[in-house]
Amino acid sequence: MLYLSYVTFLSKSAKNELNSRYDINYIHVKTVLFLFFLAECQDGWLQFKSHCFKVFTTNENFKTSEENCVSAGGHLASMHSNADNVFIKDLVWNTTNSNAVTWIGARDAGQLGKWVWTDGSAFDYSIWSNGQPDKYSPLEQCVEINYLGTVFQYFITFSGWLCSSRDVSLLLCTQCYSKVFVFP
Repeated sequence: MLYLSYVTFLSKSAKNELNSRYDINYIHVKTVLFLFFLAECQDGWLQFKSHCFKVFTTNENFKTSEENCVSAGGHLASMHSNADNVFIKDLVWNTTNSNAVTWIGARDAGQLGKWVWTDGSAFDYSIWSNGQPDKYSPLEQCVEINYLGTVFQYFITFSGWLCSSRDVSLLLCTQCYSKVFVFP
């Protein structure tokens, strides 16, 4: 799907570009064409807001799971609102018919208590299970979700950056849904 949008910018210029003399009152008009390409999600991916999501089965560690998502054109999923959390919970349940433990893209930023998303987006939403993260170990570096029928994420201890867990059976990838091209 393709959307077109024209935006006109007006700005004052000290130089009149038509005859190269200075004129403080010269108004510069520039029209820019924005093209928004909104492609449908690929087969097997589900669209929510401006992203496509897909659940994959895995027995890989966190780092390899993120690499697999990057190879698929995205990253491990990030959450930025309760609506995202509910969507992800429902997607995992509807895809697997279970509350399978699933990797998402939250990881320790290297500072105690600071978290980041692997896709580089702001870590502006979290809803930890009771007592988590508990700082039990400096090795608690990655996040898995296990909703157990409710809406919260669950955090467990992992070993080092690889963040391996024998309990994780799924990974959730996300891709950006829209692209914007600007033509001056």
